[in-house]
Amino acid sequence: MDRRAKKTEKAFIAALFVLLEKKELNKITIKELCEEADMNRSTFYLHYYDIYDLMDKTEQQFIDNIFDTISDQFLDLSDSVMQTFDHIKMNKDQYRILFSVDNGRRFVLKLFDALTGRHLPQVKKAFPEYNEDAAKNICMIYVGGAIALLYGWIVENDCEIEPKELLKTLNDIIDRVHELKYTIPQEGA
Repeated sequence: MDRRAKKTEKAFIAALFVLLEKKELNKITIKELCEEADMNRSTFYLHYYDIYDLMDKTEQQFIDNIFDTISDQFLDLSDSVMQTFDHIKMNKDQYRILFSVDNGRRFVLKLFDALTGRHLPQVKKAFPEYNEDAAKNICMIYVGGAIALLYGWIVENDCEIEPKELLKTLNDIIDRVHELKYTIPQEGA
Protein backbone atom coordinates (compact mmCIF):
# COMPACT_ATOMS: atom_id res chain seq x y z
CA MET A 1 0.00 0.00 0.00
CA ASP A 2 1.42 3.37 -0.96
CA ARG A 3 1.72 6.35 1.40
CA ARG A 4 -1.38 8.12 0.10
CA ALA A 5 -3.52 5.01 0.52
CA LYS A 6 -2.17 4.53 4.07
CA LYS A 7 -2.91 8.17 4.89
CA THR A 8 -6.43 7.81 3.51
CA GLU A 9 -7.00 4.60 5.48
CA LYS A 10 -5.75 6.26 8.68
CA ALA A 11 -8.08 9.23 8.14
CA PHE A 12 -11.14 7.04 7.66
CA ILE A 13 -10.29 4.83 10.65
CA ALA A 14 -9.69 7.87 12.87
CA ALA A 15 -12.99 9.38 11.73
CA LEU A 16 -14.76 6.07 12.37
CA PHE A 17 -13.47 6.00 15.97
CA VAL A 18 -14.53 9.61 16.56
CA LEU A 19 -18.03 8.86 15.31
CA LEU A 20 -18.29 5.55 17.21
CA GLU A 21 -17.71 7.53 20.41
CA LYS A 22 -20.94 9.40 19.65
CA LYS A 23 -23.25 6.90 17.97
CA GLU A 24 -23.84 3.31 16.97
CA LEU A 25 -22.26 1.90 13.83
CA ASN A 26 -25.57 1.49 12.02
CA LYS A 27 -26.36 5.18 12.60
CA ILE A 28 -23.15 6.48 10.99
CA THR A 29 -23.59 7.76 7.45
CA ILE A 30 -20.94 7.81 4.76
CA LYS A 31 -21.52 11.54 4.42
CA GLU A 32 -20.67 12.31 8.04
CA LEU A 33 -17.75 9.87 8.00
CA CYS A 34 -16.29 11.64 4.95
CA GLU A 35 -16.82 15.04 6.56
CA GLU A 36 -15.06 13.89 9.73
CA ALA A 37 -12.19 12.39 7.69
CA ASP A 38 -12.06 15.43 5.39
CA MET A 39 -12.29 13.11 2.40
CA ASN A 40 -14.63 12.80 -0.59
CA ARG A 41 -17.30 10.13 -0.86
CA SER A 42 -15.68 8.90 -4.06
CA THR A 43 -12.44 8.34 -2.13
CA PHE A 44 -14.34 6.34 0.47
CA TYR A 45 -15.93 4.11 -2.17
CA LEU A 46 -12.57 3.64 -3.85
CA HIS A 47 -11.38 1.91 -0.64
CA TYR A 48 -14.53 0.50 0.99
CA TYR A 49 -17.82 -1.00 -0.05
CA ASP A 50 -19.79 0.46 2.87
CA ILE A 51 -19.44 1.40 6.56
CA TYR A 52 -19.46 -2.28 7.55
CA ASP A 53 -16.59 -3.02 5.19
CA LEU A 54 -14.61 -0.21 6.85
CA MET A 55 -15.49 -1.64 10.26
CA ASP A 56 -14.47 -5.17 9.23
CA LYS A 57 -11.14 -3.94 7.88
CA THR A 58 -10.56 -1.82 10.98
CA GLU A 59 -11.23 -4.75 13.30
CA GLN A 60 -8.96 -6.98 11.25
CA GLN A 61 -6.22 -4.34 11.29
CA PHE A 62 -6.36 -4.17 15.09
CA ILE A 63 -6.21 -7.96 15.35
CA ASP A 64 -3.26 -7.95 12.94
CA ASN A 65 -1.64 -5.27 15.12
CA ILE A 66 -1.94 -7.57 18.13
CA PHE A 67 -0.19 -10.33 16.23
CA ASP A 68 2.46 -7.94 14.92
CA THR A 69 3.39 -7.21 18.55
CA ILE A 70 3.77 -10.90 19.36
CA SER A 71 7.22 -12.10 18.43
CA ASP A 72 7.40 -15.58 16.95
CA GLN A 73 10.53 -16.18 18.99
CA PHE A 74 8.38 -16.55 22.11
CA LEU A 75 7.22 -20.11 22.52
CA ASP A 76 5.98 -19.35 26.02
CA LEU A 77 2.31 -18.44 26.02
CA SER A 78 2.83 -16.01 28.93
CA ASP A 79 5.29 -13.94 26.88
CA SER A 80 2.88 -13.54 24.00
CA VAL A 81 -0.02 -12.75 26.33
CA MET A 82 2.10 -10.12 28.10
CA GLN A 83 3.02 -8.49 24.80
CA THR A 84 -0.66 -8.49 23.83
CA PHE A 85 -1.64 -6.80 27.12
CA ASP A 86 1.07 -4.14 26.70
CA HIS A 87 -0.04 -3.41 23.13
CA ILE A 88 -3.69 -3.16 24.10
CA LYS A 89 -2.95 -0.83 27.01
CA MET A 90 -1.08 1.53 24.65
CA ASN A 91 -4.16 1.60 22.37
CA LYS A 92 -6.85 1.25 25.00
CA ASP A 93 -9.23 3.90 23.64
CA GLN A 94 -9.53 2.20 20.26
CA TYR A 95 -9.85 -1.27 21.81
CA ARG A 96 -12.52 0.02 24.22
CA ILE A 97 -14.53 1.19 21.23
CA LEU A 98 -13.98 -2.09 19.35
CA PHE A 99 -15.18 -4.03 22.40
CA SER A 100 -18.26 -1.79 22.56
CA VAL A 101 -19.55 -1.82 18.96
CA ASP A 102 -22.60 -4.11 18.80
CA ASN A 103 -21.93 -4.98 22.45
CA GLY A 104 -18.50 -6.25 21.40
CA ARG A 105 -19.86 -9.26 19.50
CA ARG A 106 -18.25 -8.40 16.17
CA PHE A 107 -14.76 -7.86 17.48
CA VAL A 108 -14.86 -10.55 20.18
CA LEU A 109 -15.76 -13.28 17.69
CA LYS A 110 -13.01 -12.25 15.28
CA LEU A 111 -10.49 -11.96 18.09
CA PHE A 112 -11.57 -15.32 19.54
CA ASP A 113 -11.06 -17.10 16.21
CA ALA A 114 -7.73 -15.40 15.57
CA LEU A 115 -6.32 -16.07 19.05
CA THR A 116 -7.53 -19.67 19.05
CA GLY A 117 -5.82 -20.28 15.72
CA ARG A 118 -2.65 -18.56 16.88
CA HIS A 119 -2.33 -20.36 20.21
CA LEU A 120 -3.62 -23.82 19.32
CA PRO A 121 -0.14 -25.13 18.38
CA GLN A 122 1.18 -24.01 21.79
CA VAL A 123 -1.71 -25.69 23.58
CA LYS A 124 -1.18 -28.91 21.62
CA LYS A 125 2.47 -28.85 22.65
CA ALA A 126 1.55 -28.25 26.30
CA PHE A 127 -1.09 -31.02 26.28
CA PRO A 128 0.34 -33.75 24.04
CA GLU A 129 -1.84 -36.40 25.70
CA TYR A 130 -4.99 -34.88 24.17
CA ASN A 131 -6.31 -35.35 20.64
CA GLU A 132 -6.90 -32.45 18.23
CA ASP A 133 -10.51 -31.79 19.33
CA ALA A 134 -9.68 -31.85 23.04
CA ALA A 135 -6.68 -29.55 22.52
CA LYS A 136 -8.89 -27.14 20.57
CA ASN A 137 -11.47 -27.18 23.38
CA ILE A 138 -8.75 -26.41 25.94
CA CYS A 139 -7.48 -23.57 23.75
CA MET A 140 -10.99 -22.14 23.36
CA ILE A 141 -11.51 -22.20 27.13
CA TYR A 142 -8.27 -20.32 27.71
CA VAL A 143 -8.86 -17.83 24.90
CA GLY A 144 -12.48 -17.25 25.94
CA GLY A 145 -11.41 -16.59 29.52
CA ALA A 146 -8.61 -14.30 28.40
CA ILE A 147 -11.00 -12.31 26.20
CA ALA A 148 -13.49 -12.00 29.08
CA LEU A 149 -10.64 -10.77 31.27
CA LEU A 150 -9.57 -8.32 28.53
CA TYR A 151 -13.11 -7.04 28.19
CA GLY A 152 -13.35 -6.29 31.90
CA TRP A 153 -9.87 -4.75 31.92
CA ILE A 154 -10.52 -2.48 28.93
CA VAL A 155 -14.20 -1.60 29.14
CA GLU A 156 -14.86 -1.69 32.88
CA ASN A 157 -11.43 -0.90 34.35
CA ASP A 158 -9.96 1.42 31.66
CA CYS A 159 -6.71 -0.60 31.80
CA GLU A 160 -5.93 0.70 35.30
CA ILE A 161 -4.46 -2.66 36.33
CA GLU A 162 -0.89 -3.06 35.09
CA PRO A 163 -0.37 -5.75 32.41
CA LYS A 164 1.94 -7.79 34.70
CA GLU A 165 -0.75 -7.88 37.39
CA LEU A 166 -3.35 -8.85 34.82
CA LEU A 167 -1.14 -11.70 33.61
CA LYS A 168 -0.68 -12.86 37.20
CA THR A 169 -4.47 -12.89 37.64
CA LEU A 170 -4.88 -14.86 34.43
CA ASN A 171 -2.23 -17.38 35.50
CA ASP A 172 -3.85 -17.73 38.94
CA ILE A 173 -7.21 -18.43 37.31
CA ILE A 174 -5.65 -21.02 35.00
CA ASP A 175 -3.90 -22.72 37.92
CA ARG A 176 -7.15 -22.93 39.87
CA VAL A 177 -9.06 -24.27 36.88
CA HIS A 178 -6.48 -27.07 36.64
CA GLU A 179 -7.25 -27.95 40.26
CA LEU A 180 -10.96 -28.41 39.53
CA LYS A 181 -12.03 -31.98 39.04
CA TYR A 182 -15.36 -32.87 37.55
CA THR A 183 -16.86 -36.28 38.05
CA ILE A 184 -18.62 -37.86 35.14
CA PRO A 185 -21.97 -39.34 36.15
CA GLN A 186 -22.26 -43.07 35.65
CA GLU A 187 -25.02 -44.34 33.40
CA GLY A 188 -28.04 -45.44 35.37
CA ALA A 189 -26.91 -43.61 38.50
